[in-house]
Amino acid sequence: MKVIIGMDPHKRSATIEIIDPTGTALATGRYGTDNAGYSEMLIAARKYKDRVWAIEGCNGIGRHIAHRLVHDSETVIDVSAKLSAQIRVFTTGNGRKTDPVDAHSVALAALRSPNLRQVHADSELIAWACSLIAAANSAAPAPTPSTGCTGCCWKPDDQQLKSTFEGALARATAGEGVRTDSGLDFETFTALANVSAAWPTVPPTLIEAARATFARQLDGSNGAVDVPSFLRGRRDS
Repeated sequence: MKVIIGMDPHKRSATIEIIDPTGTALATGRYGTDNAGYSEMLIAARKYKDRVWAIEGCNGIGRHIAHRLVHDSETVIDVSAKLSAQIRVFTTGNGRKTDPVDAHSVALAALRSPNLRQVHADSELIAWACSLIAAANSAAPAPTPSTGCTGCCWKPDDQQLKSTFEGALARATAGEGVRTDSGLDFETFTALANVSAAWPTVPPTLIEAARATFARQLDGSNGAVDVPSFLRGRRDS
């Protein structure tokens, strides 16, 4: 019996609901997105041998955790925020959002929409994470492509970052998602992903938050990078 694991992802937590082919809930849970929480979530999910993950916003806030799962040989499909919202209104009679309700709606959306896009390994995401690790862990200045670097550890200057950020913000406010190979750090990427996920009615507070987060990237005050588990071994390479 194949189960569907619906997920409502956030920066620091993920809420899941596991349903069977009839739509009956088998298990629910809320987990941190740090290594301990992610491992605990995998253990809970792998109790069900035949499974598929359905994650809302795999081109936005859910992208990071979706690709962690794909790298760990899990099957992941992308559920758009619009589709899960339609299911949420249909099943609850209103559009009220809570994490458990959203996870349930994502799972039902996947159950009722068999032709959703499957998520595959993203080499750009790995290159982006590699650049973050290089910037966070190397005492030496980051090399540029002209010095023989392949590009994955290249670090743009502030002017290039500002131009990149403005373009990324414009795309995010249009609901077009956020690219991961831009040189923007994890905090700025997440803030932009939140903007994109809120489309088509993006509140000004999210745009202001994205600009404030990017300003902290420029002055170096953003927090430490949360490195994906599949790249953590590169710290010592």
